[in-house]
Amino acid sequence: MKSRRILELDATRGLAILLMIIFHFSYDLSYFKFADFKVNQGYWDWFRYIIVTLFFSVSGISMVLATRNGIRWKQYLFRVSQVVAGAIAVTLATWFVFPKSWVYFGVLHFIAVSMLAGLLFIRIPVIALITGISIFLLFNLTNWFNLHWLYIELKPILHLPRGTQDLTRFIPWFGMILIGIWLGHQNWRPNLPHSRWLNALAWMGRHSLAIYLIHQIVLFELVNAAYHIKQMLAAS
Repeated sequence: MKSRRILELDATRGLAILLMIIFHFSYDLSYFKFADFKVNQGYWDWFRYIIVTLFFSVSGISMVLATRNGIRWKQYLFRVSQVVAGAIAVTLATWFVFPKSWVYFGVLHFIAVSMLAGLLFIRIPVIALITGISIFLLFNLTNWFNLHWLYIELKPILHLPRGTQDLTRFIPWFGMILIGIWLGHQNWRPNLPHSRWLNALAWMGRHSLAIYLIHQIVLFELVNAAYHIKQMLAAS
C-alpha cells in the first residue's frame, strides 16, 4: 500500500470527523435554543447517514490494511482496547450529563465490536460484500431483521434507558463495515493532488479517536457558556 493511498484514507476519515463536528455543533445550538434544527429528522438524518457511511467504510478498509501481512494480535487488540476505553468514557460522560438517555451503544461501541466481528470476513472479501449488501436489504425490506429483541432482553438487566443520545445499530451498519472490507481488497488508486486541505483532513483522520472524544465536550461547554451569558444579559 503506497503512503499516498493511506493519506487519502486518512483524509476521508478526517472529512467524516469534520462533518461530525458540524453535526454536533448544530445539535448543541438546537439543544440550547439558539437554533431550531431537528437533528433527528429529514436532512439531518441523511447528513448523519453520510457521516457514518464514511466512518464505517473506512473502518472496513483499515481493517484490511492492518491485517494485510497477517494479524499482529498484540497491536490489533491494543487498538481495540483504545476504542473500548473511548466507548466507556462516552458512556460514563453521557450517564453523568444525560442520566435518562445515556449512550450504551454508540459509534465507538459499534466500532470496537466490528473490529472483532469483521475479522471473520477479512480474508473472504466477496462473501463480505454479499453479506454486507444482504444485511442492508434484509433490514430495509423486513421488520424482523434487527437486534431489537436483544435490547428488550438486556434492558432490565443493564437498566438501559428508553431513549439514548446516540444509537449506532449493529444491524444494519455492520453491513457497511463488510462493504469496506471488500473495498480494502480492491486495487483502488486515488489520484488527488496534495493540498493544505487534504493534509489538514488527513491529520484529523490520524487523530480521529482523540478528536471524537474531545470535540463535543468543548463544543457543548462553549455553547453552554454562551447560553448562560445570554440569560444573564437578558436578566440585566
